[in-house]
Amino acid sequence: MEIIKNADGSIEINGVIKSIEDVENIKQTIENHVKGSEVILKINDSFAMPSALIGYLIKLKALQQKNVRLRIADEGLYDLMKDLNLEKEFNLQKI
Repeated sequence: MEIIKNADGSIEINGVIKSIEDVENIKQTIENHVKGSEVILKINDSFAMPSALIGYLIKLKALQQKNVRLRIADEGLYDLMKDLNLEKEFNLQKI
């Protein structure tokens, strides 16, 4: 898995998110890179998202009042987020 920090404040994730280490790296990147009230994650390749990451993003929105936007390329992961009723929670967008 590779994490790219973009100049616009968004974070791109290439590769499959599969381990707790991947989740910890994403969390650390969000905490260190994101300024302001919006978190934009572009998930380019992953077909899965560990529940630990979903829980962290929900917590960010609820406790820190961050506006979380997920831009997902994989149709299966996009459909899973919709099935979990997270479409509005994460401002879900298919890319």
